[in-house]
Amino acid sequence: MARISTGDRLYGVTRRTFLRLGTVGGAFLMTISPLRLLAFAPRVTPLRDELGAASNADSATGYRFRLLNLAQVSDVHIVDDHDPLRFENLSICEKQNAGLGWLDGVIQSISRDQDPYTARIWDATIRSINAHHRQDPLDFTISTGDHTDTDTEKELSWFIEIADGLKSDSFRLAVEDGGIYDVDPEGLAMPWYAVLGNHDVEYQGTANNEILVSALVPLFGARSDDLCDQAEAVEKYKGSVTLPWWHGFENQPPQAYGRWQGYYSFSPNAYTHCIVLNTANYNLEGELPKQTLSLGCLDQAQYDWMVGEIEDHSDRLCLIFSHHSPVANPESGEETTSFKDSQSDITAGELRRTLCAYEHVVAHINGHSHINHIAPVTYDDLPGGYWNINTCAIIEWPQEWRHISLSDNGDGTGTLACRMYRHDDQECLDVAAGDADARPAYREGGAGDRDVDLLFALPLSVALTIRANPPEDPAVVPEEEQTSKTPLLLDGSDSRCFIATAAYGTPLAGEVATLRRFRDRCLMGHAPGRALVHAYYQLSPALAACIAPRALLRTLARGLLTPLVACLRRIGF
Repeated sequence: MARISTGDRLYGVTRRTFLRLGTVGGAFLMTISPLRLLAFAPRVTPLRDELGAASNADSATGYRFRLLNLAQVSDVHIVDDHDPLRFENLSICEKQNAGLGWLDGVIQSISRDQDPYTARIWDATIRSINAHHRQDPLDFTISTGDHTDTDTEKELSWFIEIADGLKSDSFRLAVEDGGIYDVDPEGLAMPWYAVLGNHDVEYQGTANNEILVSALVPLFGARSDDLCDQAEAVEKYKGSVTLPWWHGFENQPPQAYGRWQGYYSFSPNAYTHCIVLNTANYNLEGELPKQTLSLGCLDQAQYDWMVGEIEDHSDRLCLIFSHHSPVANPESGEETTSFKDSQSDITAGELRRTLCAYEHVVAHINGHSHINHIAPVTYDDLPGGYWNINTCAIIEWPQEWRHISLSDNGDGTGTLACRMYRHDDQECLDVAAGDADARPAYREGGAGDRDVDLLFALPLSVALTIRANPPEDPAVVPEEEQTSKTPLLLDGSDSRCFIATAAYGTPLAGEVATLRRFRDRCLMGHAPGRALVHAYYQLSPALAACIAPRALLRTLARGLLTPLVACLRRIGF
């Protein structure tokens, strides 16, 4: 058969069949929505730049590389469901005819369907983190508080044991008793750090008046001695068999009030410094502990220590970790944070302003509210600005952990790349999804609270540190986290964005950065786009060499590129 016939067949297809195919295909193209076609386009990770970071030649290092890679988990809430100290297990809960009224509802609301699954959920989360670590090594994992639910010594021991890959006799007995599901702990495969939350030092995370709890709990058939106070909670970490020893607490400042205070700092490398606050440190100066009812507080001594840490490490990017957030979550309103200002030496607003006073503080990472929420924090009269990163709970839906990667973009800016990951134990997920308080849309957060790149300005002091301690590999940033993948040369020139660099006179121009983002995050994501980029690189060097020395051609090139740049910025590049 001839490839093309004179009448009846075309490429081996009869004319009638060809017309039918054309009719069906045309109908499809006529009816499909253009917006639906966008579903097949490459997915673009949102880039947030509300801090106003822009390319800056003074602080441009010329290196594009990863500074720090970590996993954050929060609010694990290990529960021994049959423990007599659980509020719903106290003998008062059996007296349903005692006229408790609204208190009966409060008691029932404390318990969740997923409570017996919490050890299993924690182990599943660890396995998810380890799987990521095997593909993309993490510097450390940090858990930002509320490791226990009731504040018992057993619950905290189990949290630590599962993180270490161990299982104690007390855990085995609880499994036999039916108070918790059995697990075979894998243990975290990298160093891990701990932050104290209110549930780690307060009965049911709320009652922190030791005198009141010690007096009342025994009346209902339970031993208050089985609860952890702050010093005992910190001491528990000494029993961990994995690194770092005491999981950070060995580096904490001198004792005050005769007990460990639970805040500390560490430097993972030459470029970063981590400061861990204890916002559950309710034992503020005074005759009796202050009552915060689960909210956060910050004492003056710890605040002064934090400021000293920030100022002593002005040559590094500083990350602040705590359980409570000084920033309001979306549901609570502008003035409501998870700080109890009336019981705190330092208010939420004072803490925010302090962090904004330092340009090298780039993020405050926390939990407590059980939601994913990221907000920029700036003040017009202060030089700095930072990202407040609030991460959801492991015990609640969506049971996710946050991967945070900190990178230098080489052009005077840096990126905090945030990605959410969920474990794959479907039964645990199904139980959590069925919880009456699951509220998926609220707890999961919006697109800007989940998989997102957060831009910040790289301070000159940190740029000088990077220049003095150059990375071994100056272009190591995973493809999915790169806001601009093209490596810069040491003199700051861009070796590949030829025409745009020639038109705008510098590779650090914001327009050049926008075009690079479009290239890297859209065109490079599929074969036709890569072919287009390849063709561009074959032709552009000669064009750029012609444009660069001629003012008229530079003006014409900018005239052609500027509308394109404006369009790209409107759609998020």
